[in-house]
Amino acid sequence: MNNGNNSGNNEGLENITSGGIPSLSSGEEVDGAAARENPAGSPDQSRLVFHYNREHRLAKASEAVRRTYTEGYTPNKGFVKGLTANAGLRSILSVIIILCAVIMIVSLFGPAKNEGSFFGVSVRLRAFVFDETLFVAVTFRETASPPEGFPAVVKAEITAFDSGNNPVSVTEVTGRYDGKEMILRDSMTDFDFTAVQVSLSLLNSHDAEGTEKLVLSAVVERE
Repeated sequence: MNNGNNSGNNEGLENITSGGIPSLSSGEEVDGAAARENPAGSPDQSRLVFHYNREHRLAKASEAVRRTYTEGYTPNKGFVKGLTANAGLRSILSVIIILCAVIMIVSLFGPAKNEGSFFGVSVRLRAFVFDETLFVAVTFRETASPPEGFPAVVKAEITAFDSGNNPVSVTEVTGRYDGKEMILRDSMTDFDFTAVQVSLSLLNSHDAEGTEKLVLSAVVERE
């Protein structure tokens, strides 16, 4: 009996001294490592599952987004549709239309460059070509009460321009205005003039040249 017990004890000692510690399976080792990396109560990120419901998201989206999803992207066709695709473009288009309307109104109903007021007297300039001759007429309208200092002598400096806006001819004419209609006329050979400019100033016996001036311009009229 003693011999049997001794042999059993000897075998146990041999297992311990020879490193005979019971080994863990591979599954038990992985579970142990996972337990050390993820303490109790913390979720395992590798096991989280995210759910995406496209119909639920589309139900909360705008009509434009749902239409784009069902019909696909359709680019705007046409110039007008491109300018009115969204609210920002529509506001820009409205500003452009308003500016164009203002420019057109000013051009049609604004003061003409060939008309003006000289010491309160209405003046009009006209330039036209007839039989290869340029005629210039500066008309002072009649007024019931002549301005202070009148009757007076008025000087008109006439400049004719070519198609390149270069001054080609400069002449002067004078006339005495007393409140009745007066026309200052001049003529010159036509060299394909395109525009005429007239600078009006006042001359009298008391001072050399009046400080007030009026500059008018007109396009040459051709038949």
